[in-house]
Amino acid sequence: MNKEVKDKLNQYLFLVIIAIMLFLSYKILKPYLIALISAFILTFLTLPLYKLLNKKINGPISAVLCIIIIFLIILIPVSAIIGSMAKQAYNALSDANVNAILQKISSSPYLDYLNLDIVSLREKFISIFIESPQFSHLVV
Repeated sequence: MNKEVKDKLNQYLFLVIIAIMLFLSYKILKPYLIALISAFILTFLTLPLYKLLNKKINGPISAVLCIIIIFLIILIPVSAIIGSMAKQAYNALSDANVNAILQKISSSPYLDYLNLDIVSLREKFISIFIESPQFSHLVV
């Protein structure tokens, strides 16, 4: 083999090894990519706040204050959203809505064919649930 062919072969081999290493690195980092990208975006967006706090308060106190402010900025809307979702779920699953849904289900011809009454099954289930010592502490 002449020197030019050897150099080309070494160059291609090097590129193949780099491609394999990049692919394996991607496979290792794939589960963490969303978290890493989110961290980079959050860092980029909060850097001005940190610089402002660092000018006024030097040292680690500015970093701690920045973390607390960012935590509160994220926590307050998320807690409001979760509270709203819980209220909507409670309203959707209120007794009147569940009874109306069960009445619609119980009017199905298939349940008539099987002689099943969903409303009475619900009442039996609730009575078993309330009387069970395992769940009695959950009943208000």
